[in-house]
Amino acid sequence: MITLNSSEPASAFSEQIQLQTATDQAPADLQVAACERMLAALQEIESQLLRVEQLLRAVNLQLVEAQAAWQGELAAMKGRLHYLSDAGGGPERLHPVRTSPLTADPQPGVSTSANAKGASPPGPAIISLQTHPRYLPSTEAGSTTTLPPLYITCFGRFTVRRLHTQGALIQLCRNSKGQAILRYLLAQPQQQASIDMLMADLWPDEERETSRHKLQIAVSALRASLNGEQVQSGGGYILYKEQTYLLNPAASFITDVAEFRRLFATGRQANDSDVTARCYEQACKLYSGPFLTEDLYAEWSFLTREELARAHRQMSTWLAEYALQRGEAETALTWASLLLKLDHYDEEAYRKIMRAHSLSGRRNEMLRCYQQCCQTLREELGLEPLPETRRLFEQLLGAATPSPLP
Repeated sequence: MITLNSSEPASAFSEQIQLQTATDQAPADLQVAACERMLAALQEIESQLLRVEQLLRAVNLQLVEAQAAWQGELAAMKGRLHYLSDAGGGPERLHPVRTSPLTADPQPGVSTSANAKGASPPGPAIISLQTHPRYLPSTEAGSTTTLPPLYITCFGRFTVRRLHTQGALIQLCRNSKGQAILRYLLAQPQQQASIDMLMADLWPDEERETSRHKLQIAVSALRASLNGEQVQSGGGYILYKEQTYLLNPAASFITDVAEFRRLFATGRQANDSDVTARCYEQACKLYSGPFLTEDLYAEWSFLTREELARAHRQMSTWLAEYALQRGEAETALTWASLLLKLDHYDEEAYRKIMRAHSLSGRRNEMLRCYQQCCQTLREELGLEPLPETRRLFEQLLGAATPSPLP
């Protein structure tokens, strides 16, 4: 409170007013400074939360990939256990069967006793095709039929060819579900599926008897297009056993996926990096697109597709790093660009591209790559590059010879 004393001069009163104003202004300035500090702290917290979100997204992707891998390994292990159980562990399981007896397909409208009693449908049958007594070759005269090998591509466009006619393309049946049945069987670990599995996945919204009838029609159309003149009726490349459809174990089904997996395993186990590189290059050439693009959104093909895509990314990443270590900038750029095409958020691919440009002295291209990385992450994800990406950029920028941007 300011009081005016008549005995004091006016100048003294003015000084008192200024002092009181300065005293009142000080708390306001302190509050503004505190608010500014709080705002800066909140911005830092927001930045940290964005980084945590990015890390959680990466961890979630790794968990999804790990789950797919575990499920694939589990399915393969179950298949091997059933195989050993049915084969009895004896050496006879190593001898392939030349042919298999055929069992008639189920008749339309006829249900098994289990289904007639309202029991739950049977699960997928896991059977050792080459040693199970129900699959042993028939001894009746005229029961054997030699089936020409088929070569099937599952990456990119799905095609089937006969090897004995110089790769003549087979025109599969017009029945889309018939074609899907062949792809479905190829995607299964044991290349077989129960009728309940097929009906549930291919006709999920149909009544049981309706889907059963459509399944029989589709299989019949598929058999007719695959067998051609090799088999007059029934059986052939597609067999039916114990309510299970399967690929004939006596026939040869050669697929690009099997060769891809073989090359991947060989390269991974090789002790020579040059051998690994050759195997990986050949495998990646086979990968012309995702596994069974015709069934891109089907649940039954998801795990296999993810497994193969993961192997392709792993090999491409290895080849890019191998080329960088050998000083082969253009080769490294090719593989790293492929990785970036598969996932344009892949910072590891950006880093390899930056290293390849720096290795060949293309400083401006290295700068553009880093700018593209920052822009893509910022605009599409609201994130900044990882610390290792920024450190690499600063390291390469400091090592490069300065030159102005065009």
